[in-house]
Amino acid sequence: MAASKEAVQDHEDAIISAVRTALVDSNASVRSAAARTFDTMQQYLGPKAIDQTIPTLLEAMRDPGETSETALKALQEVMSVRANTVFPVLIPTLTAQPITAFNARALGALVKVAGTALNRRLDSVLGALVKSLEKESSDEIKEEINSAIESLLESVSDEEGIHQLQMLLISWAKDKNPTRRVSGCNLFGTFCQVNQSDSSEYRVDWIRILVSSLDDNVAEVVNAAWEALDVFVKSIEKDELEALVVPLRRAIEGTGSPGKHVPGFSRPKGLQPIVPIVLAGVLNGTQEQKEQATLAIGDLAQRTSEQAIKVYIIQLTGPLIRILTVPVSPQIKSAV
Repeated sequence: MAASKEAVQDHEDAIISAVRTALVDSNASVRSAAARTFDTMQQYLGPKAIDQTIPTLLEAMRDPGETSETALKALQEVMSVRANTVFPVLIPTLTAQPITAFNARALGALVKVAGTALNRRLDSVLGALVKSLEKESSDEIKEEINSAIESLLESVSDEEGIHQLQMLLISWAKDKNPTRRVSGCNLFGTFCQVNQSDSSEYRVDWIRILVSSLDDNVAEVVNAAWEALDVFVKSIEKDELEALVVPLRRAIEGTGSPGKHVPGFSRPKGLQPIVPIVLAGVLNGTQEQKEQATLAIGDLAQRTSEQAIKVYIIQLTGPLIRILTVPVSPQIKSAV
């Protein structure tokens, strides 16, 4: 590529053909070198380099066996150097409904090397995967789609991407369609398990959403919300739990009504995700947090079945008795 643009253009068909062949070479080093050449070639030849290379690789992916796997590896190499221009070209083919097992596997591999190019296509890619998952009946394909979703959720790491992802999941968790609410909760639970990026600024939103969803009129939503809340709380460091005491209390207070059992609270181990936050507030919180955590215990007692709450009686009342043995504000004593 030391030659002039005019000289390159005189031989562009031969160059494109050579690079295209090298991209699907069985040798990884050859593919890597071809990807770097493709990057330079795209700068010289513009859209033509993509138009005459990427569709060929996509077509090769449709062939069963070694050819499709080699084509996928070639696309990964190209994505690693030209994700912003190549990823948008790939998306329509790979997200066509219904998503096949191979396309899901390809998406799972490509999002890992998409970098920030994924941010601009996050809604369409994740939306397509979820839409296909919600309608799919094959366990094999479901497994591949779930794996692709996990790879995507793990791959988002920069501040902009995290914000877009959280806003998308929050909107799904509050969707009018219960199936999508289940998906929103499930995906957030997966995010908490696989993604190590800082998403602490969204914790209050999720406390409100997940606790209120424990009183959803659809059992599947209640189950998904409880599972997500359990994973969510376990992903937070113990010394950071006190910050969630006040929003948790407000969420509990606004969920259901006194004397009416909230389904999510009254299921087996229903209070398991909530108790650690309440206890953190009672034992280690500020004056306000101690008061609100204590009031939250009263709210829970009025909204949880006897069978579900009795396993936590000692765990909850012990700290309350301890509060009365030390000097505390009248507001806290009143709350106890």
